[in-house]
Amino acid sequence: ECVPAHNESHLKNRSQSNIKMISNAHEECMGKISRATESYKEMKQSIEQIKSGKIQDNMISAMQASKTKLINYIEEYFKKLETQYKEMIKPFEVNRQNELNMLVFRVDKTLTDLNNCKNNLEGGDSIK
Repeated sequence: ECVPAHNESHLKNRSQSNIKMISNAHEECMGKISRATESYKEMKQSIEQIKSGKIQDNMISAMQASKTKLINYIEEYFKKLETQYKEMIKPFEVNRQNELNMLVFRVDKTLTDLNNCKNNLEGGDSIK
């Protein structure tokens, strides 16, 4: 009975009352108990997950997913690199093919010339 009167006098003086009503203290305690209960339930749930191995399973799954993702990135990178390399050497490849064709032509001509020389030597016009 005197608490509300005390609080009213503080209200009139525009000051803060340090007296708490039992109902306010009860509500405050219930809130603290509720928050503590929720915190302990979360802690118990974490402990249960550790006991069951779910956390380890989740970590292994996450590592495997990261590994797969990394391998895919690496493969994609090297495919792009290979494509760039092929495009870069394409002009040289055409030029090289032309040079090799010319070389084959010269070797064929030399073989023909050597064969002609052999035939001439085997014929009657040569000195034995």
